[in-house]
Amino acid sequence: MSDILLLHPAEYGKTFGGMPPLGMASITSFLQSKNISTALVDLQISDCSVEQLLQQHKPQVVGIGGTSHTRFVSFDIARQVKKYDYAIRVIYGGPHATFTAENTLKNIPEIDYIVRGKGENITYSLAVQLLSGKPEIENIRGISCRHNDVIRRPSGSKILTFCRSRFATMMHFKNTICFLTSSTFQPHQL
Repeated sequence: MSDILLLHPAEYGKTFGGMPPLGMASITSFLQSKNISTALVDLQISDCSVEQLLQQHKPQVVGIGGTSHTRFVSFDIARQVKKYDYAIRVIYGGPHATFTAENTLKNIPEIDYIVRGKGENITYSLAVQLLSGKPEIENIRGISCRHNDVIRRPSGSKILTFCRSRFATMMHFKNTICFLTSSTFQPHQL
């Protein structure tokens, strides 16, 4: 069981081969370092369906990443999550989400929150509120959300600032290298 399940969408069609979810791995590591039960599944290599993952992890929150190229796959994942259990909160993040937050929230009702910019601290702040059962998100910088059919963007964000936290949180992996193969995720100690 995981409080938060992060899903990295598979890339279909002619692409440059798919990217490993390094940003989402950093967010996972950061949340775990703050004692939030978090799992990351790369759907490029997982043999499980979204429904199977939801049954297995029983998350309260699902985070979906992606790029402009994978946006429609990400939107479909959000629809699958809400079809499975409408009470699960869906967060969408990544480069596409950052720059199309308002349009995405207007057109994809299955997405509840969008994390804009660097995700570690923003996702952590949002997760704490969502998992508390009484979310007070008005002061979380860097999110967009829908409230009573109005798109809200609480007090600006630091989208373009450089932050060292990604490098610090990657240290949480404790010298572990993850080898991604066609069907497995195998951590190996150095």
